[in-house]
Amino acid sequence: MVNTSSLFDLRNKVALVTGASSGLGRRAAIVLSAAGAKVIGVARRRDALEELKKEIGNNSELSKDIDLLISQSKRCSEILKRISKKQIEEDKFFSSTKLENLLEEIINSFKETSSKEIVLVSDNDKNKIDIQRSAEMIYGLRNFIGNAIKFSKSKVNIFLISDDKEI
Repeated sequence: MVNTSSLFDLRNKVALVTGASSGLGRRAAIVLSAAGAKVIGVARRRDALEELKKEIGNNSELSKDIDLLISQSKRCSEILKRISKKQIEEDKFFSSTKLENLLEEIINSFKETSSKEIVLVSDNDKNKIDIQRSAEMIYGLRNFIGNAIKFSKSKVNIFLISDDKEI
């Protein structure tokens, strides 16, 4: 653990940390907590939060904070599941889209935050299929593309290939 007491004192301060379960967010949560801040962490990965709890150890106040984060992570997951199962009045224009267009939307959102080249190759998309936009579809595609970006060196090529029988 980093000794931050000589660097800055954050007692009676509140810090909001996004991505608190891994990477820079995790490190920030640990350092800010060690400096005395009440840390409110936001994270999606419950397993990583539990690892963070193990790393923090027996510091009872920090441990309570991590327990709260874990319970809230579980609660958020349950809320998202309920929302995805609810019947929402659909906007037919917005709900139906070409798979190629949805992939472009997702790719463009990653281009805003990544220095890597991301290319959608759709020359062999003969079917130009319409799909129903759904939270599950977007979530799955974002995870798939996000992992490709995360583990690539500099470029990601995404090939969309379809004919009258397969995508």
